[in-house]
This record gives sequence, C-alpha cells and structure tokens, in this order.
Amino acid sequence: MILAGPNPPKSEHLKEKIFQLLSPKTPSEAIADGFRLKAVPNSGTTFPGNFPHWTVQNMSPGGLPVSQPKDGTNIVTIVFNGPGQYLVKAKTLNSEKTFTVYVIKVDIKMNGNVISDTTTDVIVGEAIDLESEVKPTGLAFESKQCRIPGVRVKDWVASLSSATLISVQPPDLQASTIKYYWVDGGDGRVVEYEVIVGGIYCKSEVTFEVKSPASTVTVVTGSVAADSSRLHYGNTAIPGISFSHTITVPAGFSGSTQWVQLVNLLRRRKLNNGTWQRWAAIGLDSSYPYDTSISTVDVPGTLLLSIYLEKTVNESFEMYLMFKPSGTDTIWVPLKRTGWSWSGSASRNGSVWTLDSSSNPAPTTSDTTSHPVWTRNVSGQNPEWVDE
Repeated sequence: MILAGPNPPKSEHLKEKIFQLLSPKTPSEAIADGFRLKAVPNSGTTFPGNFPHWTVQNMSPGGLPVSQPKDGTNIVTIVFNGPGQYLVKAKTLNSEKTFTVYVIKVDIKMNGNVISDTTTDVIVGEAIDLESEVKPTGLAFESKQCRIPGVRVKDWVASLSSATLISVQPPDLQASTIKYYWVDGGDGRVVEYEVIVGGIYCKSEVTFEVKSPASTVTVVTGSVAADSSRLHYGNTAIPGISFSHTITVPAGFSGSTQWVQLVNLLRRRKLNNGTWQRWAAIGLDSSYPYDTSISTVDVPGTLLLSIYLEKTVNESFEMYLMFKPSGTDTIWVPLKRTGWSWSGSASRNGSVWTLDSSSNPAPTTSDTTSHPVWTRNVSGQNPEWVDE
C-alpha cells in the first residue's frame, strides 16, 4: 500500500492558508508513519481559536474508515486504514481548502484468491494463473510490470508432427493477468507486481516454493554389428541402448512420466552402379511419446541389400525424461536429457557383408530445463534418398 496525492501541492493558495505535503516518504515509511499535511496561513495572518477544523472523507464506496485528525493544529498525521480516494479538508472561519489523497494498494490474486505476502507451494508444470488488482479502480497507469524469476513458459504443445515451445514475452509481463508454468524448481521465489500511478511507485509480492521431482536415469549400451541383412546397434537380446529411471515426487504432489526422443541421422549407400545416395533428417524419432514405461530401449539399424555395395550410418539422439504433474491444467516439463550416438560402415563382397568400422561413444545424461522441439517426424518407413 502506498499513499499519494495527485501531485505534491505547489503553493495552493485560498484566502488564509495553503496546504503543504510534509516529509515525502517511501511506501513503507508512509504506511508506518501516516500521511502528514500542513495548513499554512497567508503571510501576516494566523489561525484563530480552535482552527483549522480538519475532516477526512472516504470517497470510495465501501471503503474503510480513517482516523480523524484533531482540530486546532496546523500539522496533522492521517492514518489511512485501506485503499481508496480520500478528501482531506481544512476549514477556518471563512475559508476552506481540500486535498485529494489516493491510497493505492496492489494485490496479487491466484485463481481468484488474494495471495499477496504469503508463501505458496507449487510444482513444476503446474499452471500459475496470476492477476494484479489495483485499488482504487479507475486509475490511469503509467506502467505495470510483473517480475517472475526462474525458467517459465506459457505452454508446450506436442504431437507426432511437431512440438512448439511458447515463451513468456515482455508484453505478457505488462498485462494485468498472466498464466505460465515453471520448468525448473527453486524455493523462495518472489514474484512481484509493480505499478506506477501518478508518478508514484507501488508493488506487491508473493513467495513461491517451486518443487521439482528428484530423478535419475540409468543407461546401458550394446555394440555395433553387421550380419547378412542389417547394420545395427545392438539386438533383441542386448539392445543398442537401454534406459531406466527412478523418480521421487515431492510430498503432496503426484504425476506421470514419459520418454521423448529426437534423432539427427545421416545414412549413405553406394549402389551397384557406383552412385552414392544419402538420407539426412532431423526431428522426432518415429513416435510421441517414445514410451511411457519406467524403462525403454532402442535398437537402431538399417537394411543391407544386394542392390548396393556399401552402407554407412551416423546417427545422434537426444532422449528426454519428462514429468507432468496431476491436475487438469498442467504441462510436460523436461527433467533429464541423455545424448547418445552410434555409427557404422559395412561393405559387400559377393553375398557377404563385413563391418568395416563402428563407433558408439559413452552416453551423457544431465539435468535440463530445455523442452524438446521438432518440426517433422523422422520415420524409417519413409526414407528420402537423394543422389550425391
């Protein structure tokens, strides 16, 4: 809450006196000490008897009462008990002067409830729907700004064909309402709404304890091989790569997990006539989600046929472990990212295929707050071979 006049008065003369605003204050000082006004008689005159008479009138319907200053003193301290528009009047024998005071208060609401100056527990992926309410209503704002720490997004929309991350933009932070989702956890996050009205700065804040699941991803890899029909990484007995996770959701919350995998592939083949062809693609690896089980595997490979002499593969992948809290308005957020790759080259002599070279570097897993995004689905059912 902050106390402010339309503008500090500048020698407002009316017969016997002028008003002066004493000791301009910060918002916290104004709340603690009240609002001080001084009635000053014209030069060469004094206030007679028990004058000036002071009154304070609340001009906001339904507003709270305020303290009434005592008569007979030219300096008063007025304590305002709530936001609104107030009319302060000083009256002498034959003149009076009025001064309008606006007591401005900013409240932060979440789902319609005032949460200013409170601490609220939430979890990553949960909708945070905030509204700023400024009292009294009808004031013209010079600026309004919401400050939100941490990694936050407006939405993440995914399908088999594409995934788009919608970021929070500067205009979103200047609106009276904002809806967002935290991607990363963190305690003691202070969200602020601040406004400037009539040159006066005022703000409100709320603290969020943003919880995030603790998770681990375990990865086991196989080996690259070539046989009579395929160049492949792993097999049905020992997959090229296996993933499993453990997850601990903070007390009071629940949710589900999914795996999402992106691929960047380059495959080349040499036809029997000596022509080289290639297939390069980047995007979602076949399905969304990749899996919803605790564990999953991948056994990538490519066919070795008699229509060509050589085949090479160079593929890299990003596997994401994602979490979505329970509820009707939640989104998927990434927890872990595992980067892995494999490559191999095979050649044919007669009807026999031989593995010429291979590589399968150790995968790397790390925490992440970056959502996977894609603009196409890379499926082995529709290779796009082009001549080099």
